[in-house]
This record gives sequence, structure tokens and C-alpha cells, in this order.
Amino acid sequence: MCKRELFVSVDGHGLLGSWEELNHDWQLAIENYPQIKFAGYEFYAWAMQGLVQKTGGDLARQVLEARKRGVPLAAIHLRTGGVHETYDWFSRSKLFVLNELMLPTVQVIRELGWLVSYGVTHAPDSRNWGLMETLKNEPNLLPYLFAEPHGHVGSDGTALDLARTWHKAGVRSGVMFDLVHSYLASSYLQDKLTERIDLVLDNFDWILESARDGKISTVGIHVPMGTESTDSLPYTVRSVLLREVAVRANDSSKEDKVKIVTIEGQRKLPDSIKLRSSRRHEFRTWAYQTMDMVVQSGLV
Repeated sequence: MCKRELFVSVDGHGLLGSWEELNHDWQLAIENYPQIKFAGYEFYAWAMQGLVQKTGGDLARQVLEARKRGVPLAAIHLRTGGVHETYDWFSRSKLFVLNELMLPTVQVIRELGWLVSYGVTHAPDSRNWGLMETLKNEPNLLPYLFAEPHGHVGSDGTALDLARTWHKAGVRSGVMFDLVHSYLASSYLQDKLTERIDLVLDNFDWILESARDGKISTVGIHVPMGTESTDSLPYTVRSVLLREVAVRANDSSKEDKVKIVTIEGQRKLPDSIKLRSSRRHEFRTWAYQTMDMVVQSGLV
């Protein structure tokens, strides 16, 4: 079985959370699994990040300063590009605000491409901000570029189509298969959990086969395990879905195609803004339990 790299999103301590505090809390969980290849943190291109983290400067300086402080920032989550008409008004508003708080994608990959292991963006972003044209002219700006599906019907196919287009242009590209986004895309099945899980697995197989057949370069997996119910896997499906995804990812004909697994930990308000000090112990317990579930599933 191949050894995949494990990344962790910085979202667990909220938008304004300290990278150093987050790293301290996650390391307490990660150090229990020395066999795991922990590669670092996936972070966001927030415009005000230098001020929040007290690093100043451009993104490259922020990353290098964080690493000096022992925080291995290693991947970048880019803009989503906006919203989809199937979302409710609250989700549209939230995504719009978050999108506008992030730096333009082309600027980010030019500043950071040489420093990170991968970048991940959403289909609308690639079309709204001239990313496609930039990649055609400079296909090697990032080691890997992942297309992440939105959480609506057909979004897995849209992301796959986009990754194929990048691949044809010479970009090392793939799909960041987000488990909760794929699960939400089957919301029309409502409480038919078995059918919803089967649909997620069918879509995952489809994307894996595209990688195996050379139509995309690689596959990543976002594992959303936080407390924010609109962007995290329901507790009732976590264990079984992770195990079933791992079975497919570890198939001998495809296992080398899934290169990374990234744990996400979105919080409920107000902790999605900044994790309260009183919740740090709870967060550490959650991080340990989450690590244990992901490791026991066989994904990493």
C-alpha cells in the first residue's frame, strides 16, 4: 500500500485563529501516529492574513515566517469563485463574503507556487479570474493544481472536466474529491443514507478511473470532519464512508493515483471566526479522535 501524504486545513481555529496555537493542538494528535507522513497545513489566501498572524509582507514572507516558527504551511486553498444558483441565500451570502476576502488566484499562485505542494480551487474561480489563460501560458506555476467540486448536483463532473482541460494544457492537475460536497450533491435523496453513500462512491470511482486512464494527473481527498453541519460530514456516515473510500483508494490498480488526504475541521459560529480559548481542550480531543478515525480507515 502506498504511503499518502496527510495535510490538515488551518480552518479548525477559525478565520482569525493563530497558526501557532493550531499547530500546537494538532501536533498533540499527530505525534501519536509516527507512521503517518504528515506534510503540513493547507491554508487560505486571506487578504488580511499578514496582519492576523503578525507576519506582515506578502504571502511568501508569511509562509517562510510561519515555517521559522515551526508551522509547516504546505498547500494553498484559493478562491471559490462565487456561488451556485442552487444554494440558499445564506450560503450564497457567506460564500460571496469569504470569496471577496481572499486574494486573486493568479496573484497567489505567482507568489506561492514555488513554495507549496499544491493549490486547490473551485470551478467558478478558474473561469472568473483568468486562471485558465495563465495556466496555458505557464503550466508549471504549481506542483499540482486541484479542482474541488461545489456541493450541488453535477459538481463532481464539472470539477473532473476542468481538471481534464488543465491536464491537456500540460498542467499537473487533478480533482480534490471533497467527501461532504459530493454527499451534499445527493441531497435530493434526503434520508436514504445507503443510496447517498453509494452515489458518492460511484463518483469517486469515476474520478479514480480518469486518473488511472491518464486523463488527469492525480486525485486528492478532502475529509471534512468539523462541527459546522453545512460543510462537514454527518456523524452518522463518517466511519462507513471513510472505510469505503479507503477500499477504493487502496485498490492495487489505482492506489498510486491518490497522492494526498487533507483533513478539514470547519467550526460552528462563533468558533469559525476564532476558536475560543475555552474550547481548546475540546478541539484537541476532536483532533485526536479525527486522526484516529482517518488512520483506522486506511486512507493514510
